[in-house]
Amino acid sequence: MSDGLTALPPADRLLATFTYARVDELLGVVNEALPMSEEQTNELRIYARRKVRTVRALATALVSAEDVEELYRYLASLWLELHLEWERYNAVANFGLDATGEVDSAVLTAGGTISGMIGWLEELLSPSDIELLKEKALRLVDDIRTSVGVGFLRPAQSEVP
Repeated sequence: MSDGLTALPPADRLLATFTYARVDELLGVVNEALPMSEEQTNELRIYARRKVRTVRALATALVSAEDVEELYRYLASLWLELHLEWERYNAVANFGLDATGEVDSAVLTAGGTISGMIGWLEELLSPSDIELLKEKALRLVDDIRTSVGVGFLRPAQSEVP
């Protein structure tokens, strides 16, 4: 993105960053790194465009100057959502590789696409915001994993007579 983008109001910056043209460009990069069938490419395009559409709807809904703080709050939520989604794809790819020696290409391409979108979002955030998000997200995820690991979030087991 160009430096002229910083002069735009935040909602306009978000709209200029999350575009359907960038989806197509990103898919070209992902497809170059890991060639996909036409069907896989179309499925990924639909998926990525759906993500972009919701981000654009957010920017359109929070377009006034009074909404700027709320927009930034939702950018933090969006960043966390994308990171958690990327982490899931990464885990599936790694565990699949360990289990079978192969990685599902659809998982890799979806993860690569989400990674690209995280990069777009990080174009709009300051380095200190990104570090804060990473620190808090890692702590949140680690706390949740620990709780699940010891059974705090598991459903109660009924006793077998």
